[in-house]
Formats: sequence, C-alpha cells, structure tokens
Amino acid sequence: MTSVEIPRRERLVARPKLEELMLGIEDKTERNERVYKAVRVYGYTLKEVAHASGLHYSTVSVIVKRVAGASKHQK
Repeated sequence: MTSVEIPRRERLVARPKLEELMLGIEDKTERNERVYKAVRVYGYTLKEVAHASGLHYSTVSVIVKRVAGASKHQK
C-alpha cells in the first residue's frame, strides 16, 4: 500500500488569501466565524490570523475554541 500524503504547501495552495478573508467584517460574530475558518478550515496559524486581524494570537486561540464549542452544541 502506498502512502498518499500531500505536502502542506500543496494542500493549502488554493486557499483564499488571509487579507481577503478579513475584508468587510461587520460585527464580532462574523469576525469570529472568519477567524475560526482561517485557522481550522484554511490552515492559517494563530500568529498569521492575529497579524491580519489586529488581534493578539492568544485572543485568536480563544475565539477558535469558543466557535468550535458553540458549533458542537448546535448539532
């Protein structure tokens, strides 16, 4: 059996630019959803998201955990 691992840089080549993800945010809820997607869906680091959003990386971490927790409770 052959391993079909795809290098991270190739997997993430089609993701949207972080600056585009953070454009046009109207409220905190929308910001938090986009921060969550940037980290969990598109694979950006906490540091990258923090820099693009103007937040501290620990704040980004808290947001990601809260959104993940909230989505678990909605199911």
